Parts: sequence; C-alpha cells; structure tokens
Amino acid sequence: MTQENNKVSNLSKVTLLLEAGTSEENMDLTPGKCHFEFIFGVAAEGMTPFEYQLLDKEVGASVVLPLRQSELEDTFGHIDVPLFRQIDEGEFFLKSTVDKVEKAQDREIVKAIAMAGGHGEACGCGCGCGG
Repeated sequence: MTQENNKVSNLSKVTLLLEAGTSEENMDLTPGKCHFEFIFGVAAEGMTPFEYQLLDKEVGASVVLPLRQSELEDTFGHIDVPLFRQIDEGEFFLKSTVDKVEKAQDREIVKAIAMAGGHGEACGCGCGCGG
C-alpha cells in the first residue's frame, strides 16, 4: 500500500533508483538505474545525513550528492548500499530518485531496526553482522 502523501517519512519503506557518475550531469559509473529499498529512519542514533537529504521528498524527486569512498560510512551509517561495492572511483556523484514510498509492515520495521543496531558489530542477534 502506498502512503497517502507519497513523501519520504520515518518508518516508511522507500524504493530509490540509484545512479552513479563522475560528474553531477554524467551518470556514467552505472549501466542504468539500480533499485534500492530500505526502511527509512530506523537507527537508534537518528537519521543519517543521507536520510536527511531524502526527508519529505515526494515520489519522482531526485537528490544528487558528491561522495567520497572514505566518507560513505559517515554519510550512510547503517544503510548498506550494494552499489557502492561496484564503484572503484574515490570520488563520485550519486543520484537518488524516489521511486516509491510505502507503509512498511511491522515485521519489516523490526528486521530493519535489528539490522541497523547490529550493523558492522558482533551483536549476537543472528542478523549476520558477525555476532
């Protein structure tokens, strides 16, 4: 079910179309748009800088961010974007277009919170982070 206002908000399931490029106008590091889905705003420490860029954006809106590989963890926090493992450039631009905003199911929210809390640490929750 799509949210009534179609805006990115806390605990919504957001589907993005991601593209990466060597400049803001040239998305030449990806062969096309990659679908990426996540639950927005689940980290205990609050929203990531990336999530702040998406907050209240409507379906169809885009954000282009200049990024450095060395700063991805600071910018995205617990959000694991597989696309980044395919990019060799030290600096690049990421275009994120909001494709869909839906009401997340309770089980999806619980799973996302568990993953966010244990990401990168040995938490012992069974999420696969090494615990």
